Amino acid sequence: MRVKCAVCCGAVACFLAAAGTVNADVLANPGFEAGTSIGGGDFYGASGWISFGNVYTTSAPNPPLAGPHSGTGALKQFGTFPGVSGSFQSFAAVAGQTWTLSGFGLNASSDPMQPENFALLKISFQNAGNVEIGFAESAFITNASPVDQWQSLSAAGVAPAGTDHVNLFCLFVQPNFNGGAAFF
Repeated sequence: MRVKCAVCCGAVACFLAAAGTVNADVLANPGFEAGTSIGGGDFYGASGWISFGNVYTTSAPNPPLAGPHSGTGALKQFGTFPGVSGSFQSFAAVAGQTWTLSGFGLNASSDPMQPENFALLKISFQNAGNVEIGFAESAFITNASPVDQWQSLSAAGVAPAGTDHVNLFCLFVQPNFNGGAAFF
């Protein structure tokens, strides 16, 4: 069995392929589009996602100058001075499944990442007690990432023995008090 998820700023899709059958759009609000419109305001969180920290859904033309990767929405995250902000969805999983989470991240010139901060996609394999027993992470978006250019991100991993569910994250990590934000 192979599970593949794609997170594109403005477009998130998750599908399960088993025995030749594909079930598309498992994720709720796969494009961070719910509640967005051109010129619309920002709002906390993302419909269908569990969010914590500083997480906002933005409407086009945000983030300036790049705009959403596609559609009318993007997910903006920044630190909790210091701390971690993020959004995730959880799905049942079993040992041996291969999970892939792919998408795009942005270091926007309108609120550029500062030293030490980073953003990433993460797959967290959890046991029935909600303890992380394995994980896979994408490359990081950092202050060294090109500004206003969407960067392709991907994480892949095989669910280890004892896996009960998987959490699929978009994360912003702020070890100290440096500013900046990332978009997904």
